Order: sequence, then C-alpha cells, then structure tokens
Amino acid sequence: MASRNETTQSRHETPRASVSLVIPVSCGLITLAGLYLLLSPWVVQPIGQVGVAASNLVAGIVLALLGLAYTRSFDRLRGIAWITPIIGAWVIAAPWVTRQGSGIAPAGVAAGPSLSSAAWTGNMVAGGIATIAGVVLTVVAVRSKSDQS
Repeated sequence: MASRNETTQSRHETPRASVSLVIPVSCGLITLAGLYLLLSPWVVQPIGQVGVAASNLVAGIVLALLGLAYTRSFDRLRGIAWITPIIGAWVIAAPWVTRQGSGIAPAGVAAGPSLSSAAWTGNMVAGGIATIAGVVLTVVAVRSKSDQS
C-alpha cells in the first residue's frame, strides 16, 4: 500500500505532468498552423487576393517561428504567449479585412475575384487552431507565473 507521502507527491505531480504535455502539443499545433499558412498561397492559391496571400505568408512565418521558439524555451518566452491568439484572430479576420472593395482598399479599386471556399476554410481552421493553442499557452504562462510568486 502506498504511503501518505507517496500519495501526496503523486497528487502534486499530476498537474505538472499534464502541463508538460500541453505545452509541446500546443507548440506543435501552432507550428503546423504556421507552416500551413506559410504554404497556403501556393497550395490554396487565392488568385487575385494578394492581401490574403501576403497576410498568410507573414502570419505563417511568425506563427511557425513562435511555435518553434516556444518549444525550445517556453519558460523564457511565456511573457509573449498572448501574441499568438491575436495572430490567430487576425488570420481568421484577414479574408474580410484585406479583401479589395471592403472599405480598406481605395474606393476606386474594383473588388477582385472572391476567395475560394478552400481559402476561407483554410484560414478559419488555421486561425482557430492558432487562437485556441495560443490561449492555452497564455493560460499556462499566467498560471506558471502565479505559481512562482
């Protein structure tokens, strides 16, 4: 039968074990979402929508690098974990915001061809994954910071 110390110790180790699994999974999802966004202008080909393609390219580079950096040293970078869900939200909003004729482009510019459903879906899924994984990392960062205090 387990002693009281062993039971107490195992009870205290369980949250750390789950957090130690959550961080790499979240970082991996962020990296994969970033790589998808990085490649999406060539895979999904949002023809005529240069704004969405450029946005996906930049957001993909940033998310992929953040995901790899968090994997390497999350303890040092936990203070900027809040950036990831903001980028994810931008990826979701980018097709509407960067679309020509939406009020962002000059009034004289005619609306370009609409995005394909694959481009819309890709942005929604990648942005959703980055947002949710970023929120998880932010919560872990806040909790780990409060545990150290």
